[in-house]
Order: sequence, then structure tokens, then C-alpha cells
Amino acid sequence: MYQAIINPVIDYNAAAWQPWLSKSNIDKIDTIKRTAARKITGLYVSTPSEALFLEAGIHPTITTGQRHAITSMEKTIRLQADNPKFQIANKDTKQRTKKRQGWRNMAKKMLNEIVNKNTPRIKWKHNQIPPWQQTKKKISVNSQTINPVKPDDSIVEKRMKATETINASQSLYGYNIFTDGSAEAGTNNGGAAAIITVGNPNNPNIIDTIKRPTGTVCTSFHSECVAMEIGLQWLLDQNPQNSPTIFTDSKSLTEAMGKDQREQKDPSLIKLWQIIDQLPVDVKVQWIPAHCDVKGNEAVDKAAKEATKMDQNNAPLNFNAVKRLIQREIQPPPIAHPRLKKTYTRRVPHPDELHMTAKDRHIIRALRTGHFKGLKAYQNRLNPDQDPQCEDCQSSVQDSTHIWECEAHTNRRRAMLDDPYPNPSILAEDPKRAIPYLRAVYPNWFA
Repeated sequence: MYQAIINPVIDYNAAAWQPWLSKSNIDKIDTIKRTAARKITGLYVSTPSEALFLEAGIHPTITTGQRHAITSMEKTIRLQADNPKFQIANKDTKQRTKKRQGWRNMAKKMLNEIVNKNTPRIKWKHNQIPPWQQTKKKISVNSQTINPVKPDDSIVEKRMKATETINASQSLYGYNIFTDGSAEAGTNNGGAAAIITVGNPNNPNIIDTIKRPTGTVCTSFHSECVAMEIGLQWLLDQNPQNSPTIFTDSKSLTEAMGKDQREQKDPSLIKLWQIIDQLPVDVKVQWIPAHCDVKGNEAVDKAAKEATKMDQNNAPLNFNAVKRLIQREIQPPPIAHPRLKKTYTRRVPHPDELHMTAKDRHIIRALRTGHFKGLKAYQNRLNPDQDPQCEDCQSSVQDSTHIWECEAHTNRRRAMLDDPYPNPSILAEDPKRAIPYLRAVYPNWFA
């Protein structure tokens, strides 16, 4: 509900006004976010803001403001030079204040720290087909093999199903093209390739191999789109007389191409349709499973990986790839609190928490923050007359760190956790293992 109703109001046109906010006004917005975070998580009012935002998956306003401003600038610089927004973004203006920067100055500075300003971008392309106009269907797309591939199929079974589908879908008198895209870690140094074949595609006669880098910042999907573009452009240059078949192992691409042409918004997909509309023949696009020893697909996979090693300096960047990079690079300030820094060593919640009871999830969350009513230290915070000492060892204050160091339960931790003194980060790293130990030692918390 927060993401659907409240957050869109807070961030409406955020790039225009959030960069100008004073600290006091940022704090006012963060107060609203903290209230929402407590409703989402069920944590206490005293919970530190850092932990509260982490548990709720909400970012502070300073972070969202920067992300919106940089993303808006990235969008704007992709417009045509005669667009008023492009002209405003590139207008030189004198900064009036020293402390606060407007959208233009802040976004340009931070964006240039993330992506080289001289790196070319893919310009925005708008789908020019009106919704009421009938499109010419010059392509058939199939995102499944004749006998559907199952997740537990062996390589041999996948190869049999792929071969059967290739035999049924191949172009008997035209070209059979294999395309593939690749990106290191799915985000960097992309490459795309297309292999042009004739004859039986199961034992292809390769007549051409085309490789192209797709950018230092990239997505696998964009690389797949570029690979398809390479294959289609080659066909357009050849002016074929017989309908070709293009094989790809990207199901996301075939599913996207299978949608109505008028629904396409991604510039990479729009470009594919523009080429398809110019082709003199119909095109068939067929998905086949990857990495199952299909010769043409294995060859194009190798070519795509080679393309990632090519010079990337002149490869234009895809917007979605840069946007993902902005999300990754612009993060909330590092955790300052020493105890929280030890605990939050990974993103929360852990997937295992989805399968826990509501009470177990609450205890794990509260212990991570250090503000849990079962801890003697927290009880003393609420009532100074309450003894904060651990009842089991009587040697230290019982806080969220002490429960992993209490000498009275060393042997139990060794037996149940294989570690007599585990790090408090176990609450974030492996809460499924932590719960049985906490139930055994502190059963009254779960009563």
C-alpha cells in the first residue's frame, strides 16, 4: 500500500524539487517514511532510522532525490537536440546558492561520476503507430519448443527437443540465423553476435559471423536485442527472396517480440520492428533452449562472448542499463552505528523469513535493530528500575549482542550453531538457523 499510494505522492516530479530541499524539509519527509516503515514492520518507535529503513526496504529522501534527479537527466540527454527539455538540461546557468544545488547541476555532476559524459547514448525512439491503426504482421514468434522444455530436463532431453523444433521451424530455402547476447555479470561489457547459416541448421554451413559490442554498461536483454538487430539488418541488406528463420535462446526477447507492435516502448525493440517492416519477406523467430550442444547456438554463444572483449568506447548505452547502474551506485549513506554495522551485513529480509511465522519474523527483525522488549537492556531503557543484567550469566548487560556471547549458553551454541560465539550478523545471514537456538534458550519470547 505504501509503494502504491504514499510513495508516488512523495516522489511525484521529485527530480524538480527534491534537490532544492533544506535538511529540515528532508527530515519532515523522512518522518512520514519512518511512520510508514513502522506500520510495515511492526517495529518500535525507538528503532533507529537506519535499521527501520533497511527492514522496510524504504530509502531515505536524500537517496531517492538523487536517484530521481540523475535518472531524469539521463532521460533528458537522450532526447533530440531540438527538444526543449534537452536544451534546458544543457543550458549553462550560474548557481545562486553554495549549499543547495538544483536538478541540473547536481544531476550532471553525479551522473558524470557514474558514466563518462562522452559515452554515446541510444536516443529515444517513439512508436509512431497510432493505437487505432492496423499493423502489418510480418513476423511469427514462438517462445516454446514443440515439446515444452521442463526445468528438470537433462541436456540430452533439451537437445532432442531443440533439434525437433529446429527441424520443424527451419527455413528450407532461406537463411537460418542464430543470435545471442552476452554481458559480464549481466551488467557490464556487453556483446552481441549473429551467425548466418544455410542448409540443415542442426549441422549448419556458416556463411557469415557478425559481432558487435553493446556497451560498458549493459543488460543481457539489450545485448539480445542488438543480436536480433544484427541478424535482421543483415537480412535487409541481402534483400532475401525466401522467408528466413531466426533462432534465439532468449525467452524474454521472444515474449517481448510476440506482443503487439503498437505496445512497444523500448527503443531497442522499436528498432527491430522498424527493420522488420522494411523486409520484403515474412520472418519466423523461434526460441530454443541454451547450452544443450546445438551447434549453431553454441557457435553464436561463443561469438557473443568474444564480442564482450571488443572495444566498447563507441558502443551506445541502453537507458535501462544506465538506470540499473544508478540504482546500484546511489545508495543510502553507510551505516554509522557500530552494532547495526555488525548485524546488517546483507540485504534484509532474508528469503527464509518469508516462510516464518509472523511472531518469528518480528523477533528476528527486532533483535537485528537491538530494540526488542524481551531484552533486559531494552526493558531498562523503558524502565530504569529494571535490572539490565543477563539473568543467566549475571556478568553483562543483556542486549542483542550479548545473547550470542553469554557464557551460560556457550555449549548450546556450539551444539546448535557449530559456533560458540557467532556474529550477530547470523540474524541477517541465516535467520532460519538462529530461530531454533533462540526458542531453546529464550522460550518466553515465543510464548
